[in-house]
Order: sequence, then C-alpha cells, then structure tokens
Amino acid sequence: MTAATLGRRQEAPGAASGAFARVVTQLDALVAAFGLGAQAPLVHAVFDAICGRTLDFPLGGRPPAPSRLNEDGTPVQFATGVGSHTPALRFVADPGACGAGAGMRGSAARAAMRATAGLIGAKAGLAALSPLLLELAPGDAPALRGDPAGPFWIGAAFAPGAAPRLRVYVNGACGSPAARCARLRRFAAHFDRSEAWDELAAQFPSNLEPLGLALTLGAGGEVRGAIYLRAFGLRLSDYAALANIAAGPSNAERMRAFGTALLGADAAHPTPSAVLSFGFGPEPGLSAELEFCAHCLYADDTTAQAALERLFASERVDAAPYRTLARILAAPAPRPGPPRLHAFIGVDAKSPGRAYTVYMKPDLSLPI
Repeated sequence: MTAATLGRRQEAPGAASGAFARVVTQLDALVAAFGLGAQAPLVHAVFDAICGRTLDFPLGGRPPAPSRLNEDGTPVQFATGVGSHTPALRFVADPGACGAGAGMRGSAARAAMRATAGLIGAKAGLAALSPLLLELAPGDAPALRGDPAGPFWIGAAFAPGAAPRLRVYVNGACGSPAARCARLRRFAAHFDRSEAWDELAAQFPSNLEPLGLALTLGAGGEVRGAIYLRAFGLRLSDYAALANIAAGPSNAERMRAFGTALLGADAAHPTPSAVLSFGFGPEPGLSAELEFCAHCLYADDTTAQAALERLFASERVDAAPYRTLARILAAPAPRPGPPRLHAFIGVDAKSPGRAYTVYMKPDLSLPI
C-alpha cells in the first residue's frame, strides 16, 4: 500500500452505527489528543488492517464468539503510558472474525501482520522473524487449531516524533506443559538468553503458567521480545523476588513500589489475577513487569479510576494521558457492575523513570 492509498476504509464493515464505526470515531479523537495528526492516515490504515474484521458486529452486541483479549469478550484494547516518557497511543486486537476456525483466524492474523509491516516500513524485519513465528505457532498444530483464543493477537503503537511499531502476540498457553515450556525456552534462545531463562524458570512457583509471547519491531530493525506468564494467588513479594533474579534489585524495587502504591494494605496478601512478563532486547539481561487485572481488583470503573488517580498522585507522575484515554473511550454515563472501561494497569520497567501502562476497552454499548 502506498502513501497515496492510506486512509480510512470508505465503507466500514457492518452498518454505519456498528462497532467499527464507533471505535473509528473514538480513534479520531485519540489521534488528535495524542498529537498524531500528521500520522492520522497511517494510524487509520493500520487500525483498519488489524481491527477491521474483528469489529464487524453491531453496537450493543458481541462478535460471534467472545475474544480472550478482554474478560468481557471485547476483541480490541487501547493502551498508553503514564510517567517519564512521551506517551504513545497503542491498540491491540484479536484479528479476524471471532468465531471463525483457528485456521482462518491464523490466516487473517498473518495477513494483518504483513499489511501492518508494509505500512510502517517493517516488511524486512517481519520476514526475518517469519521462521520463528512459524516455529512458535505452526499453522497445522492441533493444539492451536483447537484453541478458541486463536494463535495471534496483533498490535501497533504510535507516538509523536517516533517510528511506529508493530507487536505480534503469540498464544503461549496451548499444548502440554512440556510443549509450553519448550516454546518459551526456544523464544529465549532467539535472544541468546537461554541460560538466564533457565535460571529464572527454575524458581517459578507452580501457579505461574505460560500465557504468551510477543515480538515488537519497527522500521529501524531492532526487535524486542517478551514472555508473559499468568498468575493467581501469588504475593507481591513473590513477583519482586523473581524480578530481582531476572533484572536486579532496582527493577524489583520498582515493582514492589508499584504494587504497594496500587494495592495498599492488600499488598501483603495473595493477589488476584496478574500477568508477570519478562522483556528481551539487545541490552544484556532481562526486564520484569507486572500487570494487574482491573476486573479482579475493582468493583466498577469509578473505583478503578479513583485508585489509579491515587497511584499516579503518590508517584508524582502526570496522569493526563490516562485521563485522555479514559475520557474518549468511556461510556457517556457510568454503568454499574464490573469495570467496562479499565482492563489492566502495569508497571513499565523499560522507562528510565517511574512509568506505568494503562489498558482500556472502548465503549461498544448502545447509546443510553
């Protein structure tokens, strides 16, 4: 696709009042709010390539089958950073038509990868990673073909003055326990971190399980990776101990401070659902990050918002990117029940200073 053909699709899938059209309207507002006006055609073209088919359903409804990306089945998620770096606008989707067979969803995801890589100038980088992706998620693998989560999620990130990035998430939770562990070790070997990974994995408690892997690339050629592990019932001290093994005391202390500020007195007790991830890059060693599920922590979005505002105030970071994302993606009026807007909150270990990532779901409900 050339620059001349970039832009929003002329006819959104489904009706003009469907989910895709609603999120495109929200995306317009986010592009302006995050200072991405100069990149607007590219952002829309990438969003179309990744999210077009998965959002082909009416407002107030759901895709033919719920996505595993969010607890409530929503197949798309937005995110931004809060802290010491220029905030990026990120989105990730469960590509293809939810409810389609895993083979069709895998084909749709690979097509979305190729289209996005072409749009952002990362075709060569994706081609170099294709053998690894095929090894991690073979198209004919019985475990993947039968997994309703599908083989891939696809995401992108944009920030003013920075090159856009493509992120490919690989399903790491399917197959036998031995197959899952072997997949993670193969991934670590790609970054020449096999020994470091083996040392770390030997310390994993039994209730820390493989969830997924991710590869992030852009036009510059640098590739970063991450391994995601799902946990329930671990203590903050357990996560910090693993972060210390992986990345050292500074990373562990940052994670401990984040958890203490977010959880308060509950930080001493076993925590609800969380995702612990380890990052791989060109620099030596690993990085460790921790994300908590908002649906498990908070009764509703109002409670979640108050908790995050307290976190950002106590850490003395500017909450403006979070407030912008929340304002644009939220429903017109607060709704009762579990969080419909907030998805995850995590500590960002890659930033040189205090930084956090907030993940939010767009409002796809019918107007009140």
